[in-house]
Amino acid sequence: MYMRVKILVIAGVNDRTVDEQVDIESGCTLLDLLKIIKEKYSINLFDHTQYIIMLDGSVINMNDHLDKKIGENKEFTVIPSISGG
Repeated sequence: MYMRVKILVIAGVNDRTVDEQVDIESGCTLLDLLKIIKEKYSINLFDHTQYIIMLDGSVINMNDHLDKKIGENKEFTVIPSISGG
């Protein structure tokens, strides 16, 4: 069974902004979602992203919650953290 999530990736990785709806399998985790973004848009968020901010306002720390399952009809704003230096 599939569900649709809206993903908004703020420019910062490869200078690209992605605003797409993606169909994912139900039971998909955040890790799975990041893999989909990497495959579909050639954006690797694994090295660049510290937090995912959901549009309901909750914040996911990437270090803690990658195995968290994505709820039905969730929308994510992915803001890559830019490391200077």
